[in-house]
Amino acid sequence: MQYATSCYWAVVTIATVGYGDITPTNAVEAEANILIILIGVTFYSYIVSRVTTIFNASQEVEQSVQREKEIEDFINKKINTD
Repeated sequence: MQYATSCYWAVVTIATVGYGDITPTNAVEAEANILIILIGVTFYSYIVSRVTTIFNASQEVEQSVQREKEIEDFINKKINTD
């Protein structure tokens, strides 16, 4: 029980989910809580990663459009001066 409690404390502290009102009273509950916390952290990390990827992709599109416009302006300027 002491080992399960120690692991529970470490996982809850690292995951920063807080200790809350519901705490495990035996080793099985502690192990179940650890599993649920790890699943939750994994799911949350995946969602944040996907959202970041979406925002990054939209910025890349904007940058590429801006670069194309600058190149087009440069070519038009070069043609007009010749």
